[in-house]
Amino acid sequence: MPFRSARAPRCLAAAAVLALLAGCAPQAQKPMPNATTYAPPPAPAADPMVRATQTELIRLGFLRDAADGVLGPRTRAAIQGYQQANGLPADGQPSQRLLGRLKATTAAAATPAWVAPVGNAPAAPAAPTGWVAPVGAAPPPAAAP
Repeated sequence: MPFRSARAPRCLAAAAVLALLAGCAPQAQKPMPNATTYAPPPAPAADPMVRATQTELIRLGFLRDAADGVLGPRTRAAIQGYQQANGLPADGQPSQRLLGRLKATTAAAATPAWVAPVGNAPAAPAAPTGWVAPVGAAPPPAAAP
């Protein structure tokens, strides 16, 4: 009969456990082949005509934001304000024709009577609700009793 050590069964059992554990070791997670990853939407591209329109609206006092070339809600509101103040159809859309009118308008003739509030600016008492007088503008005439 061959000589067997008392350790032999324990060594074989330990080797088997180690082999099982090695096969069960956590693997690096691989992305699923059909899974889509989230990517934020690309920033809108700056439009040179919109940027020029914004620059003119800032010069004339209809817009207080920086000219970034992106047509957003504040730019549309400023365009509509200019269009309404000058008797144009107020569609809020920039165009070469509008840009030409903006460039031909002098700052003194274009200063709006009221502009949209910025931040938490308090409204002037006689101003329409939610609107404030532009900086340096004369107060509106008092309403007759």
